[in-house]
Amino acid sequence: MEQFDLTTTLQFARYVPGDSPFHRLHPGAKALLLFGGLAALIIVHGAAGLALAFALILASTLAAGVPPALPFGSLARALPWLFVIVLIQILTVPSARWGVDYGGWWIFTLSGGQIYTGVTSLLRFADLILFLALGSAVTRVDELAYAAEALSSPFARIGLPSRELSLTITIALYFTPLFGEEAARIRKSQASRGADFSTKGLGLLRRVRAYLPLFVPLLVLALRHAENLARAMEARCYTVGSGRTRLHTYPVRRLDLLGGVVALAVVALALVNPLHAWDEAARALFASRG
Repeated sequence: MEQFDLTTTLQFARYVPGDSPFHRLHPGAKALLLFGGLAALIIVHGAAGLALAFALILASTLAAGVPPALPFGSLARALPWLFVIVLIQILTVPSARWGVDYGGWWIFTLSGGQIYTGVTSLLRFADLILFLALGSAVTRVDELAYAAEALSSPFARIGLPSRELSLTITIALYFTPLFGEEAARIRKSQASRGADFSTKGLGLLRRVRAYLPLFVPLLVLALRHAENLARAMEARCYTVGSGRTRLHTYPVRRLDLLGGVVALAVVALALVNPLHAWDEAARALFASRG
């Protein structure tokens, strides 16, 4: 029955309850750490820095009490696509062809620089996936909405609808797992009536056609959920105006300030790259046969 369980693909964004320092952070501090970490992982260009980031993310995952199977499961599902992306990169980027030449076939060659570039790219993508999985595991949906509104509120003076933006993010994140469950239920129902969802060995167009019976009922359910939500909000006299109060408040504490400082420090370290010597040693290792 695993082929009918579409909810397994949504485990990436699952929240894991806990009482770790990461869970207790202010939503704004979590957002700053998330943006700072993503920026640092994009900026850093050496394998040493990415390997250190991998170790820090793994340690943070364990410290937060998040089961390692959750982020690494997301990484395992993405690995086939990552290998394809990295393979295309190392075969098409001329700057990756340096170092010792291991030969090749036809127009394809393999060099030490291409292997180094492939390892670095895999580390970067793995760090990004694990870091995003960790961020979603320690952050609730309402905290994400609060952070989006808090960080975008200064731009409200120039016309940015910060409250409407946070409401949209909350609704989208809330309905994502719900639609996954609905799609799995519809798929099982269609299969019981003789529909064939087996796509093994089929081309791209035939795979799309195999899933067409899911689109119409899922669209109808989406519109029905949207209408029910709108009625419920109107019945409760919900408005997005400035007079709306909050069920949960998030006071700023010292731990939150420390989180903001850490976010800035991580970006600064990525720009400075203190592990430059280690990166050069790794490049020299791939540039020669030993």
